Amino acid sequence: MFQHFSKFLNVEELLRGADPSLVVELGAGSGHNTRLLLPLCHELGARLVVISDGVKPDDLDVEWVNGISYTELPAYIDIDVAIIDTDHNAGTAALEMDVLEGCMA
Repeated sequence: MFQHFSKFLNVEELLRGADPSLVVELGAGSGHNTRLLLPLCHELGARLVVISDGVKPDDLDVEWVNGISYTELPAYIDIDVAIIDTDHNAGTAALEMDVLEGCMA
């Protein structure tokens, strides 16, 4: 996902256009994309929540939920933008999409 932030998908432009209040990043790996999302979310006044089964890097000051995306998502409602970059498995993506349908603003 890191290479999609400002080119290819241009996540930055999409976020700016969405004017989000709540952005959820599903799957963060070592936090490369999170490091790009965090200052942009601050600039836009959006809350960023990361749900990942990895350990939060020490240098990231972000709301980090250590868990499985589709089991943790129901705790969040009115999600404006969800960035999905978990295990790249069709079954997981389908579960995430089903749960997100009930959580999106």
